[in-house]
Amino acid sequence: MEKRLLSLVLILVAVFSGCRTLPMEEAGRGMPSYASDFENTLMQEQFNTLSERVLRVVSYVGYETQVFEPGSNITLEMLKSDGVELSGVRTRQHSNESFGGTALVVSTDDSAAVLLTCRHVVSYPDTVFSYDDRADRYGNRYLLGISVKSDQLVVVSDGRTHWPALLCSEDPENDLALIRIQRYFGTSGMVSLLAVDDSGFPRWGDRVWMLGYPSGKAVLTGGILSRCRDNDRLLVTDAPFSEGCSGAAAFVWDNYAEVFRLAGIGRSVAARTRFQLRPESRIHEKSYNTSLPYRGAVFIDPVKEHVPGVTFIIPAPVIMNFLDNTDTRCFGPEGLSRNPLR
Repeated sequence: MEKRLLSLVLILVAVFSGCRTLPMEEAGRGMPSYASDFENTLMQEQFNTLSERVLRVVSYVGYETQVFEPGSNITLEMLKSDGVELSGVRTRQHSNESFGGTALVVSTDDSAAVLLTCRHVVSYPDTVFSYDDRADRYGNRYLLGISVKSDQLVVVSDGRTHWPALLCSEDPENDLALIRIQRYFGTSGMVSLLAVDDSGFPRWGDRVWMLGYPSGKAVLTGGILSRCRDNDRLLVTDAPFSEGCSGAAAFVWDNYAEVFRLAGIGRSVAARTRFQLRPESRIHEKSYNTSLPYRGAVFIDPVKEHVPGVTFIIPAPVIMNFLDNTDTRCFGPEGLSRNPLR
């Protein structure tokens, strides 16, 4: 009995002596970490650096609008002729609106920076015409109203500093634009442009990370890349996209070079059209009692609805072609930076 008890004591001593509590630093081997969409700390650190080059853009646009009386029968050809009397003006209105987007710093010189974004974020028409569904005997449609742009201001922000921006180059066909800001020191010595792999980049199923400013907040989203078979000028991803993401930088990770590459910038989402019957023409819409049957004129109003899960990206080769054909004066005395994204 005593031998068994002694054996049990020896076994317990051996077990407890082999178990010890590791210090916090030895057990954790550094700072605590959490599950992440990035595979390692190198990816996380590089993306943090890249995020400093992705800035918010807001365009403030004002329009003066003249609305014509119904039946005034004014055509665009009449406005082009001299001495036309606009006695049929029903009302004059002034509107101010703001539109948000995203831009990526692609070059700097001294204290200035050039940013890439979508053209529709920073460029708005000088004149907008609203047409009636009627026309004269020559086929000239009658005008409902005219809106003339009275002012526009583009502002770039990193959340702390705000810079007024000037449009220095645009590509209407591919919806690309370059804007320039002064007194910018955010990425001095760390300027990047594009590093595009020509060997099948990108491929089906490549992971993409998009950084943009929906609702004015920096938001990181991710998705899977697909090729748009019927349009070589666009890529497709299922990454979420909403207002403010136009111009959002879309990055992919190169496992071989261990560096992020710019796949392109977000442009838009797919949409479908839904048709609605509306009373009168919207610009001449009259009040009526919704509880009573409506007997007035109606028109079919096409309404665009977003299709979630289908986001279009302007690919890097299209962007490179745009930059290569841009006047070098847009980039300042030192021209365009050719450093890779890293």
